[in-house]
Parts: sequence; C-alpha cells; structure tokens
Amino acid sequence: MKYRKKIPQSIKNAVYIRQNGFCACCLNRGVHLHHILAYSLTLGHINVKNIMLLCENHHKLFHLGDPETFQSIYEYAWYLQYHHLPEEKDLSEISEEVNKLIKEDFHKMDF
Repeated sequence: MKYRKKIPQSIKNAVYIRQNGFCACCLNRGVHLHHILAYSLTLGHINVKNIMLLCENHHKLFHLGDPETFQSIYEYAWYLQYHHLPEEKDLSEISEEVNKLIKEDFHKMDF
C-alpha cells in the first residue's frame, strides 16, 4: 500500500464541528473520516469539502457499494455546497456535480 498523508487535525476538527460528530447518513456517532472523491484522484491533497464523517456501518456500506449510502453521502455533500437538497436529479447527476465541485476546489488551492 502506498503512503497516504494523514488528514490534518484542522480538517478533522472542521468536519467534526460541521457534522456535530454525527454520521453524514444517520444520527449515529461518526467514527470514520472518509474521502468522497478518492484519495488517489486528488493527488493526495486534502480538502474539508472532500471529507465526510461516517459511522462504522455506513463506512462499511459505502465500501460495499451500497446505493442508498452513496445517495446519502452525495446528497449531503450537495447540501453543504448549495444549502438545499437536489431536486429532480438522480445519483449519477448528483455525484458528477459534487465531484466536479470538489475537483474545482483542488485546482483553486495553492500547493
């Protein structure tokens, strides 16, 4: 396994505060910090918009490819960006837009 940068404490703190310590999918305690856009696709750069706090169950479900978990995570990421839930969009449209926004943020960052 390749070396991965640790998530900086400032980003961890911001995510915990943003989500009040709760999973992005439910009201269970969040215990896993998870990248929305895969770490490998961000060239190792870490951004608070690309990190979600998930409970043990939803973290496992995400990695198993559970469509409801994907939907919840991407809708939450959409909400964080636009402050409303997406209307009349399917999961592929939502995830495509969210990934595009996250990528744009990485391009704006000064490395």
